[in-house]
Amino acid sequence: IWERWQSQVGAGLSILFIAIWSVRGLLAKRSRKHEEKVAHMAELQETLLSAKEHAVESARAKGEFLANMSHEIRTPLNGVLGAGKLLEMTAVSTEQRELLNTMIESGELLRRLLSDILDLSQLEAGNLVGPAGYVKERIAAFVEAGVTNLQVSPLPVEAGGDPVATIAQVK
Repeated sequence: IWERWQSQVGAGLSILFIAIWSVRGLLAKRSRKHEEKVAHMAELQETLLSAKEHAVESARAKGEFLANMSHEIRTPLNGVLGAGKLLEMTAVSTEQRELLNTMIESGELLRRLLSDILDLSQLEAGNLVGPAGYVKERIAAFVEAGVTNLQVSPLPVEAGGDPVATIAQVK
């Protein structure tokens, strides 16, 4: 009996040892795969952060370029439009007046386009606020000033403003 028990225990221990050894090998393999995945995720995160920084810098450079270019174009355009308006007040022929009106209308369209581009770059830079932001800023200013008995009338469904609905520019 003792010998039989010893051989069964020995066989059982051998099987248990093999099972433990196999599980240990599987755990080591999974651990290596996990470490590889963690390293890969860290590498991806670093790549994404770099791409984000590049995109933010590109957006900033684009906004700065648009603001500078629209300003640089708008200044001489205003000179041309001003000269056209002055010329409009002089005696000119009918044909010249038509050409002058075309020049002024085209210049005004171009100036609006440049204003839209500048507003877009200001909006992207966070320096331009629309109606909702303007109202929030005004309410915050009243609260900060300690106004406690502020009464607000209902706002009209439509609010007037310039053609692009710009309310205020924050500098």
